[in-house]
Amino acid sequence: MGLNYAASEEDEQEIARLVTSVPGIRRIHNLRSRRIGNGVAIDLHAKMDGSQSLTDAHAKATAAERLIRERFGSNALINIHMEPDTQGAMRD
Repeated sequence: MGLNYAASEEDEQEIARLVTSVPGIRRIHNLRSRRIGNGVAIDLHAKMDGSQSLTDAHAKATAAERLIRERFGSNALINIHMEPDTQGAMRD
């Protein structure tokens, strides 16, 4: 059993880049990550257009999870909390 420690700043920047590369995810915040042995656990909030359907928001979160797993491994533990973006009309 490995020690728990935060993922590197570079890894967190890569996570943010991957998640925001999904069309419709405008930005992220409250990113927390930690290395657990050879794996990684990631928890973040994703800001999206609040007028979209839950089905669409879920599909975007699932796409972001897929990108993270492609980069950090299939056993990555990922939690994405979807939030409406309240900073006015932004273009995707």
